[in-house]
Amino acid sequence: RSTLTDNVTPFFPDTTTGVTGSTPLGVGADPASNKEVYFNPVNDPATWQHVVQFMVSLGAAGSLQFSDDTDCIDPTSDACRLRKGQTNSSGSIGWPQPDGTSSSTTTACPVGVPRNEGCARNLDDTWHAAINGRGSFFNANDPKSLVAFLTDILNQIIARRSTSTAIAVSLPVLTIGTQGYRGGYDSTDWSGYLTKVQLNADATVGSTMWDASCLLTGGTCASTGAASLPVRNPDTRVIFTSDGTVSSGKPFRWASLSATQKAKMNRKPNSSVVSSSWVTDSYGSTRVDYLRGVRTNEVGGSTPVLRKRSSVMGAVINAQPLYVSSPVGGFTDNYPSGSPEAVAAASGSTYAQYQYNNRNRTPMVYTAANDGMLHAFDATTGVERWAYVPNMLFFNDKLSKLTGTDYGLVSAVDDRPLVQDVFINGSWRTILVGSMRFGARGIYALDVTNPTGITEAGATAIPLWEFTNSSSGGANLGYTFNSVNVARLNNGKWVVLLASGYFPQYITGCIPSDCDLSAVTTTPGSASANQTSLFVIDLQTGALIKEILTTSAPQSSVTTYALSQPIVYDFAADQIDDTAVAGDLAGNLWRFDLSNASSASWKVDRMFSNYGSGGTAAVGNQPISVTPVPLTDPLTRGPIYIFGTGKFLGDVDRVSSIPIQSFYGIRDYGTASSNYPITVNQLVTLALAESASGVRSIAAASSISIDASKRGWTFPLNLSQEPGERNVVKATPLYTSNRAILTTLIPTGDDPCSPLRRGAIMVVDGGTGGAPSGNPPVSDTTGVPAGNTAIGKVLNSASIPAVGSIPLLTTPGGGVGTLPGISDLNIALPLWNRSAWRELLDRL
Repeated sequence: RSTLTDNVTPFFPDTTTGVTGSTPLGVGADPASNKEVYFNPVNDPATWQHVVQFMVSLGAAGSLQFSDDTDCIDPTSDACRLRKGQTNSSGSIGWPQPDGTSSSTTTACPVGVPRNEGCARNLDDTWHAAINGRGSFFNANDPKSLVAFLTDILNQIIARRSTSTAIAVSLPVLTIGTQGYRGGYDSTDWSGYLTKVQLNADATVGSTMWDASCLLTGGTCASTGAASLPVRNPDTRVIFTSDGTVSSGKPFRWASLSATQKAKMNRKPNSSVVSSSWVTDSYGSTRVDYLRGVRTNEVGGSTPVLRKRSSVMGAVINAQPLYVSSPVGGFTDNYPSGSPEAVAAASGSTYAQYQYNNRNRTPMVYTAANDGMLHAFDATTGVERWAYVPNMLFFNDKLSKLTGTDYGLVSAVDDRPLVQDVFINGSWRTILVGSMRFGARGIYALDVTNPTGITEAGATAIPLWEFTNSSSGGANLGYTFNSVNVARLNNGKWVVLLASGYFPQYITGCIPSDCDLSAVTTTPGSASANQTSLFVIDLQTGALIKEILTTSAPQSSVTTYALSQPIVYDFAADQIDDTAVAGDLAGNLWRFDLSNASSASWKVDRMFSNYGSGGTAAVGNQPISVTPVPLTDPLTRGPIYIFGTGKFLGDVDRVSSIPIQSFYGIRDYGTASSNYPITVNQLVTLALAESASGVRSIAAASSISIDASKRGWTFPLNLSQEPGERNVVKATPLYTSNRAILTTLIPTGDDPCSPLRRGAIMVVDGGTGGAPSGNPPVSDTTGVPAGNTAIGKVLNSASIPAVGSIPLLTTPGGGVGTLPGISDLNIALPLWNRSAWRELLDRL
């Protein structure tokens, strides 16, 4: 006992009060501080090492009527009466004595003999032992129910309050005014939070300034220490939805919904049925109110009883918060003569004027959550300004499921949105485009030019459109995992580039705990196998301009599935995008030529494949789930695309026993080049090393020759001490020095006593993959020397992201960069310099 550490994570899946006491528990408050919650037999408050007992009876019943209703939804249930100390179905108070005789006598239940009272009471004592051990008891009557119970046990073991994403920051410069925004979740009940935190001088996380979930829910807030916060009146919240078509925004209220939407909300949530056999009722309006934040139906005795929540804000799992203030598109007013932008600029409607007019726009933090909403929070106060419920969640029944008591996590709006300034409908606007991950096969677009002027009544034009697999031309669209980008093309249009997404094997009712994202080679909307595609969508109307099938590539005889987010590239520096490049989970890199004004002339090439010819032996061993980042190839002066391989999308990815993954730098040789597809044996292969202290090193860039005979570089993540290492986070480019910050994820298992993540941060030269020349690209603040070939270090930190991207903060004057929440490494950056001199003598 003396050698153990009291570091076990308490488990509080039920924070209901009012059953045996009356003191409510505030949102975010420590559940252990409330005696009723602490002694609730469903909860396990122990922080010390202990045994938790989960008991299973294979079809045999005890003398009591088994129930897990300890919250007394049915006051006549034996679970309720046992908790309250009332007479139960055995005719007495408390648990029946084992064997029906005395506690000192043990009689085994005979095999093959009909049920007897002594045996039944022994089964009751099994239930009793499970409750005393803070586990659970289950009577499994069939294999399916047994599997479900065992899955629930595993979910309880790994339950924790955590975050998967990197911190979003308010400024790229680390000053005393720089704040961070962190989203996360509590897996005990899949509630969520968004906190504003102060960043210290070393980029570590300081005090919490506000918690948006507390401001919505009210009560005591443990993260900030605030007490007696008022409950946000659900009727005052600005929540709107749409019909999925252009300018069809409307209040998310029962009276405003269409007949079809109402019919969907009248479906009774039930995990045992599929969409063709839903049970309907008349409680749709109650479910809508629940999603708006009404909580009266979360307690026993209500009709219907809906899922209990510790917070009305849902889990923020894969949606990295996005900070947006004044326009920062960086566009100049030199678009081609005759273009819509140039015509508008001639009349005074310039981008510069748009920036000036919106220079004081209220800063917002956009956060997607698994409560079915994209939330817009005031970045200064944390108050929710508005929220949007995508129409597609009505039609795949996710909104109804979110209210059900028999569901755990229901994936809904679960991906980081993208915000971009664009020129549509004759003026500059700021738009938000969001994908859904497992939430739905679709995307949504909103106009967020004036984020504080949005009301439910005036929200008609805020939702621009939705594009789903049910839209015209969208049959081949899969689940949208960070799938979108925005481009301005030579046809004069601003467009959304949408990757065809992922197709998990288990699609119906798919949530991350039971989804398998292994190879699915048949696209649901097509009879063809081995097909992915890029959808080009008119940003103004939401109409599909063209679906570009990868099967049309000259190098089309290939296996492909699950296309990831595209990156766009402008070759002429004229603010008109020419190409898009995206990877797939099979291990291919695709290049889409969009430079022609006619969509009929758009082309696609398979640039690279990491299997065969010196690569991995099997298709899909090195999946590309991240967005490639273009840097400058020092030989061709064109782009070289930097990315790593690996995925962390479902249970099959949580292990370390995966094929060795790699980082790559792949040269762009133009459209229809005879060099395509590039193979691994045509690259320069570098060797990565790691010291005992975790410092990473690689060959110096100056010693690496990537001449015309080579088509890029690679280095495998084949360190035996770091099994399962992979890249699942987009590289952070340092354009001025042509370097890339690479982040890896190293699975640490499901130990609830170790909530930290593990991964490496490395900085490499974009052109060679080697250690950048000159001063070391990183310096280790823990005192470990970093040599001239050192490129980074392995870290244990909760700030190592599992999705999204990691922002870089620079200190005033440049020279040193830091990563929010990670103080172990400093990143070498160029010093700030004057770009021009101006004569000031006449002003003195």
